[in-house]
Amino acid sequence: MNTKTIFITFLLILPHVKAQSKDLIVSIGSYAPFHIAEYDYIDVPENEAKGIFIDVIKQFAKQHPEYSLHFRAYPVLRSIRMTGTGETIDIAVESPLFVKEGTLNHYDFSEAVVRTKDVVITNSKSQLTYKSPKDLYNKTIAVIKGYKYGEFDTLEKAGKIRYQALETHQRALRFLQRGSADAYFGNIHVTPYYIKKNGMNRSEFIFSKKAMLEFDLAFLVKKDLNVLSKLDEFIRKIKKNGALNKIITKYIE
Repeated sequence: MNTKTIFITFLLILPHVKAQSKDLIVSIGSYAPFHIAEYDYIDVPENEAKGIFIDVIKQFAKQHPEYSLHFRAYPVLRSIRMTGTGETIDIAVESPLFVKEGTLNHYDFSEAVVRTKDVVITNSKSQLTYKSPKDLYNKTIAVIKGYKYGEFDTLEKAGKIRYQALETHQRALRFLQRGSADAYFGNIHVTPYYIKKNGMNRSEFIFSKKAMLEFDLAFLVKKDLNVLSKLDEFIRKIKKNGALNKIITKYIE
């Protein structure tokens, strides 16, 4: 085969050669509506991986086909351990406020995607208005079993307030709805998601104007993947053009 034939053959084959995309392992869990997956399997089919952050990263990958996403569901403690050592996970969701020791040796934070708040939620028929912890003295608060609530845990141990610990957000909302609790410690994104999922009406509940805690949520991105600057640019873009707000609205309204 002469040089000319080889060159022509190369030109014919070239259009059919696809560039290899970079595989990215995205960790998801059960922090709805930010990321939603069951723990029945580790590898999560793309159509079953859902949530605000998952929709954002999927849209990012559509605009950047040089990356291929693979979603994996890990229990919370395992995910924390893995990001603390830089093991396997390329992208996760976390708050700079709660990041664990060792994680930032292996990961950088993206721009904040969502700023959220934990608040005190009451039944719309209640006369209780939360402005300070003292407003909750001698009250029964629906909380999620296993969660921590900072200074309110101290007040509960001192007998100033009473906790009714429940297994799920759905049960806590039902508990508050029927008047079995005076208030519920919820979140301005998480709670509306479960109100919607339960078929309840948002008007049945009042969210305190004063926050118990306010914090950012962002992507943890493994260092040296050549992803972070592109992802930050994409986040700024969807904030500006309203696409991010549409994603959030889909899950909570």
